[in-house]
Amino acid sequence: MMTSLKVWFLGVSLAVTLPAFGQTTAPKKSLQDCVDIAWKNNLQVKQSEVQVEVNRNTFEQSKYTRLPTLNSAITQGLNLGRNIDPFTNAYVTQTLNYNNLNLTSSEIIYNGGIVTNTIKQNQQLLEASKLDVQATRDQVALNVVLAYLQVLNNEDVLAVSRTQVDITGQQVARTEKLVSAGALPQANLLDLQAQYANDELSVVTAENNLVISKLQLLQLMNDPEIQEITLDRMSVNTPDDTYNTPIQQIYASALKTQAAVQAADLRTLSARTGVAIARGSYFPSLAFNVSLGSNYSSAARRSLAGNPTTITNTAYVDFQGQQVPITFTTTQPGYTTQNIPWSEQLTNT
Repeated sequence: MMTSLKVWFLGVSLAVTLPAFGQTTAPKKSLQDCVDIAWKNNLQVKQSEVQVEVNRNTFEQSKYTRLPTLNSAITQGLNLGRNIDPFTNAYVTQTLNYNNLNLTSSEIIYNGGIVTNTIKQNQQLLEASKLDVQATRDQVALNVVLAYLQVLNNEDVLAVSRTQVDITGQQVARTEKLVSAGALPQANLLDLQAQYANDELSVVTAENNLVISKLQLLQLMNDPEIQEITLDRMSVNTPDDTYNTPIQQIYASALKTQAAVQAADLRTLSARTGVAIARGSYFPSLAFNVSLGSNYSSAARRSLAGNPTTITNTAYVDFQGQQVPITFTTTQPGYTTQNIPWSEQLTNT
């Protein structure tokens, strides 16, 4: 019965540990290597870095609101029949082709500080997002450190469990000889055999915990090319008993150095700036506007001087009871009309 129980435990141990420890040539990784890989591949770090670029673009865009705006518009139309000539505002009965050109510019002179505070708020959000990146990196590094130490701890637990199995096995072999010689009762051997089975179970549990802790570390590193990992053993300096800094001083130092706290402070300032932006709507706004426009009409015509026309008229006057004809000549200026070219109409702003 004891032999079959030992075979069963060994079979379970091999089935669990072969996938994880089949590769003995896995490159060793130091703690700094694991942290660097996690920083490179962690999705939350990448997302926070993208958010920094989004906030930077928003900040740059808000600065451009100080510049004046410039808009242009072109309207083209074709009317048939009786229409109003947009050039002379008179009725014409003809096919009318017209277009309008318009150019406008506007610049805000004062609007209650909304533009200035918006730029300030976007800058605060940009700086807060930069600190978010650092806070995310700090959290990732902390998780990697904890997972790294957990792997080392599980390796130590596994080594201790295997040593305990060897010790218990030696005790079982010694007790079997003493029982066979009649120096010890059979109950002692059975107790040691039960202890040996429990120790083997502890080895299996320790191996499983080691596999799980390595998987957790690999998950944090998020590198699909790394399927197996071997860690460098690290020496940890144990702090001495002279470290007696008050907790209040530690807390105050953390408030000044922790990126997450600094980011929260900046978002608080950003919210206060948002209140100032909302209050700016109470004040009147002052803007400077410039507009230029020009119209073209196919019905637009202009008069040109032409050849004068001489007209002879005869009138009669009463002289001594008789109608005496009087002839006089008048000269009237002549003129012709022609369409005004498109390029000249555009200059009529």
